[in-house]
Amino acid sequence: MNWRRLITLIVGLAIAVGGCAAQSTLPTGRTAIDQYREISTRHASELRTYAALLRVKLKRDRRIDDFRVEIFSRKQDELSLYVRGFLGSAVFKAVVRGNELECYFPREKRYFRGLVDDLESGELSESKHIINLLLSFYRGRYEISDSGMWITQFKKGGKNFQVRMVDSLHAFRFDSKLRAQAGFPNLRAQNIKLESRDRSFVANIEIQNSSFNREIPDEKFALEIPESSVVLTREDLANLLTGLSQ
Repeated sequence: MNWRRLITLIVGLAIAVGGCAAQSTLPTGRTAIDQYREISTRHASELRTYAALLRVKLKRDRRIDDFRVEIFSRKQDELSLYVRGFLGSAVFKAVVRGNELECYFPREKRYFRGLVDDLESGELSESKHIINLLLSFYRGRYEISDSGMWITQFKKGGKNFQVRMVDSLHAFRFDSKLRAQAGFPNLRAQNIKLESRDRSFVANIEIQNSSFNREIPDEKFALEIPESSVVLTREDLANLLTGLSQ
């Protein structure tokens, strides 16, 4: 086990390419943060479903992992993640419904049913604000709260926004580049980067393909767990995700 499983859930558990061409000019004459908040609110009001294919490159303690994540989101509170290694082998699948979380690790034949809040255990303690931010972006929603847990900077160049958020508690930095347009989708995130202050942990997330407001079949949110699988406690799950158990 290694940190790959951590990033696939909270970098993840854990946006948007494609859409209509702009038909009018973007808001001007205001600060970048004012423009971003207006556009992200308009985008969220029209968002119904979101699907994306991500490529994640993860560096942890000089080791580099490369894998794929399929994301499906609908009804604002349903989210599924399929995580596969670079050669296509399944790592795990997770389904989130509101605050309910279900995970299955096929290689280990182990599963977890509980709450998203249960991730705040062991090495993942006090990380709820990071998890919530990533889950929001994974749903195709890019609204940024005024939480005191983050120090946020906005930069705008042309139609591109650069959002940089520094985690005041854990010294992590979250960067995302998003492209704005007047027609829906109003924001299209192109990449995400999450790194520690000493750069011993760096995750680069590239959005390779995605779609908005298309019908997503129910089977994408189904999770079949074999009867022979072993249940994980919340502590087991945190240890498994952070690579503390083999």
